[in-house]
Amino acid sequence: MRRPPNPLAAGALLAVLVLAAARELVPAPSAAASSPRRPNVLVIVTDDQTLGTVTRAAMPRTYRWFVERGRSYPSFFVADPLCCPSRASIMTGRFDHNNGVTDNSPGPPFPLDMRTTVQCYLRRTGYTTALYGKLFNGWDYTVRPPCLDDYAITPGGAHANLPFLRNGRTTYPDGWLDAYTTHTAAARIRTCAVGREPWYVYVAFTAPHAPYTPRPAYRHAPLPRPSRSPSVKQSTLLGVDPVVRAHAQEQGFETGRWAAEQRMLMSVDHEVGELFAALRSTGQLDDTIVFFVSDNGVLLGEHHLRGKRLPYTEAAQVPFYLYAPTRVAPGSADDRLTQNVDIAPTILAAAAFPRSQLLAPLDGHDLLSPAWRRPYALGESWQAGRRRALAATVAVAPHSLVPVHRVHGALEPGHRALARVLRPARRPGRDAEPPPRRRRERRPGRRPVARAAHIGGDLRGTDVPVAPVRGERTRSPRRPNAARPRRRSMRCPRPS
Repeated sequence: MRRPPNPLAAGALLAVLVLAAARELVPAPSAAASSPRRPNVLVIVTDDQTLGTVTRAAMPRTYRWFVERGRSYPSFFVADPLCCPSRASIMTGRFDHNNGVTDNSPGPPFPLDMRTTVQCYLRRTGYTTALYGKLFNGWDYTVRPPCLDDYAITPGGAHANLPFLRNGRTTYPDGWLDAYTTHTAAARIRTCAVGREPWYVYVAFTAPHAPYTPRPAYRHAPLPRPSRSPSVKQSTLLGVDPVVRAHAQEQGFETGRWAAEQRMLMSVDHEVGELFAALRSTGQLDDTIVFFVSDNGVLLGEHHLRGKRLPYTEAAQVPFYLYAPTRVAPGSADDRLTQNVDIAPTILAAAAFPRSQLLAPLDGHDLLSPAWRRPYALGESWQAGRRRALAATVAVAPHSLVPVHRVHGALEPGHRALARVLRPARRPGRDAEPPPRRRRERRPGRRPVARAAHIGGDLRGTDVPVAPVRGERTRSPRRPNAARPRRRSMRCPRPS
């Protein structure tokens, strides 16, 4: 089967630090996935929700359904902490450099091959598909999204008075947008309960994204004290890329913004409860797999930064939960290093989708299979039109992301080491592992390669060679009191 061409232009910029990328196919469906009744799938996506916000105080319904009755993933990271790229990875199971979506405004035309999305795969195998809420930032909202039987999509950017494209017609719903999204999704769940076909419903809320306007019912709700990261008081920015340093203007933790996010999540919790009420009232709880994930986190003063895009831990590590009562133990936790590219492979494996029918290789794994473990995570941060990267990340034990900078180069033929790291997954059906790479010995004067990095450092913590920083010595430093090694003569030896 012909693989879709990579849509990335040669001049684009990729910031990546990775020691190993996931290159395996989706494992074979488990015994539960091969049952006669394939599961329904409900995906709930929030917008800019930070880690540690699914609590009994702020989101009691979400906490009860996912933490107490589902499975938690405390070491879950998104590959690119930006709305549009992250959502593309959720839908395709592929990293940015493979699916082509590297920014929030990638079109027109939109670079993602929609045939490689979960909804298109499932629809080909008999699922009914629906999508409600925010789709992509760069999507043309006058165009019908493919492979959907029912939809109501909005560009987001506000929480009221926005248009929805509802099955080809533009409508302006009254009240809060997330309430309308929940109402249409719950109605779809109840309608699909009378049919025999399994269904797939994707629900994307606009909260708790800015503007920070909690609903009146939660505007003055009491809140606990925030838990602040030690990086809020980071004392030095030495070694940080100048582009990043120019944005590091925050001098403290944004408590007001954090409080508004907490109160907006209280309304999200109400919507989650409505969706589960629809599942329970129609008797579909045991037949449905429910995912809860945020597209990215937000920096609220950590590392003197505000916003997202840069793959620091606070922006890349997000809440992620799985509810599947017939497949996971209630209250369990999976401490493996997982990413948003694992969601699509999990759905396809549970739906018994034939691997031979994949139109493109998958970069993720089946979360319900115990037969794999990812030692490192891949972090991407693109900026079109620039030759230098902003940041990159690497996951090291114990599953903590370490931000580093000074990443060189785009995906060009001259950067063969980077191209090898970014080589996509093997094609479906090729299960043979590649031969192990021989480890080259380090010669004197060669740029050292380490296994870990430090905050505010450069790319010395990776196996990817980096371009030297201007004015920096590239020779290995001499040890004190060490004798200079004798230089070997380059003359040919005399014949005896």
